[in-house]
Amino acid sequence: MLYNLLVPLAEDFFVFNIFRYLTFRSGGAVITALLICFISGPRIIEWLRAKQGEGQPIREDGPEGHLLTKKGTPTMGGVLILVALTISTLLWADLTNRYVWCVIFVTAGFGGVGFIDDYLKLTKRSSEGLPGRLKLLIQVLISTGVALWISHIAPPAMDTHLAVPFFKSLLIDLGIFFVPFAVFVMVGASNAVNLTDGLDGLAIVPVMIAAGCFALIAYLVGNSFFAEYLQVHYVPGTGELAVFCGALAQVAEAAQHLAPERGLGAAPVGVRGRLGEAPDDEQAREGREQRQRVGEAQIEQPERAAGQHAQRQRQQPGALGARLAQRELVAAPERQQRVVVQRRVAARAQGHTEPEQQLRQRQGVEPPGGEEQ
Repeated sequence: MLYNLLVPLAEDFFVFNIFRYLTFRSGGAVITALLICFISGPRIIEWLRAKQGEGQPIREDGPEGHLLTKKGTPTMGGVLILVALTISTLLWADLTNRYVWCVIFVTAGFGGVGFIDDYLKLTKRSSEGLPGRLKLLIQVLISTGVALWISHIAPPAMDTHLAVPFFKSLLIDLGIFFVPFAVFVMVGASNAVNLTDGLDGLAIVPVMIAAGCFALIAYLVGNSFFAEYLQVHYVPGTGELAVFCGALAQVAEAAQHLAPERGLGAAPVGVRGRLGEAPDDEQAREGREQRQRVGEAQIEQPERAAGQHAQRQRQQPGALGARLAQRELVAAPERQQRVVVQRRVAARAQGHTEPEQQLRQRQGVEPPGGEEQ
């Protein structure tokens, strides 16, 4: 929008000439997305938390830990991502560029499917939203329309062709298979990100890396000078997609930091909309306690096995058993201290804030008086 409004005025106001530079507008989209997330994000999260109450029901066929750790987690956080991404792109991109409208249409369409799916889960209080086949059908229809649109607006030499990386002069003409291939890529990538994020909010970093790489590729392919220098196929107009990709990378990064800073849980935020735990949620506390017990069991198990092995060796007759018993007496305090340190590290990793002296007393290493005996 700013490009279309201010560039025509560049002849009278030289300062507006800066909006001609794609790198400047990409940076502007990045900053705009960051500000939108940090300013409106907390309000949107609190509003979603107030409206949803117990949050989205958790699937029973998922990891067992999710039944405790993710219960009460508000969903529909993708609204924040879609708002920040769309506003940033519309504000800084060239709105006469049809490639920009293609990616906005796909993003809004797939985001709408996710919104309806989450809305049905909340209203029905069930982990089943839209039927899987219906979701795939809608995604296929959206992708088919966009694939046909891209093949129409692309240059004749690239309309149904596939460029192969590292083979600069190779173009594969897919012909009538171009649309099915494009649909497979769009639907497959969308569901792959969705599944990855559903595991434990793991999609943030891959999205940031992919968006940054695609921003660089779009900029180079859409610039005739760099395309000729690097001997890659030049596609006019695709450079504007760097604005969209830059905003997407920044939205993902902002979402990554937004939940911990708002006290909504330390787990990474996924692009699908899980925005962390409530700080005073009873289920969240139970989940943290369960993770702590699991961590302590993992620490105690090898120590218990080592102790049993040493006990069997001490029971051996003769001088060997005596030497082993003496060695065990010398090593016992050191082993106890090592267990304390390991438990302390595990407790801190799980967000446990028990005072050090109290932790040592509970583990039997230090008496209540605070002095070693």
